[in-house]
Amino acid sequence: MNRSHALPHTVAPLRAVTVKPFATQWAALLTTHRGNGEPVGTPVNVVVDGDRILFRTYEQTGKFRRLRHDARVTLQQCDARGRVTRDLVLHGIARLLEADDDLHAAREIDAKYPLFQRGFVRLAHRLARYRTVHFEIVST
Repeated sequence: MNRSHALPHTVAPLRAVTVKPFATQWAALLTTHRGNGEPVGTPVNVVVDGDRILFRTYEQTGKFRRLRHDARVTLQQCDARGRVTRDLVLHGIARLLEADDDLHAAREIDAKYPLFQRGFVRLAHRLARYRTVHFEIVST
């Protein structure tokens, strides 16, 4: 099922619409693209930081590999299972964060999701020996 097109949607650049609705979302549907252009939707926890949106993943995911080859993404509000809850679609570019930006994103995500992200996800990544990475989504 292609979750990224579950509802009719309005397309808008990231800065042209408010990102405030994502500030209170538990999850958002991040859509990345395979090499053949096929969209792949994945629910992620997000944090609004000014005019950008931050999220966490790890290097071994398909999402990370897809973003290395094509940084174009869309973001929609969704529930924890990835079911779209609003028809707004934000288009942007995902940029891998490094150094101080990476640490800032980690702190922001941990603060918003203390039990799930700071506790469970970080522990799971550590036990599996995954390298945790952070991205920002900015306007195209």
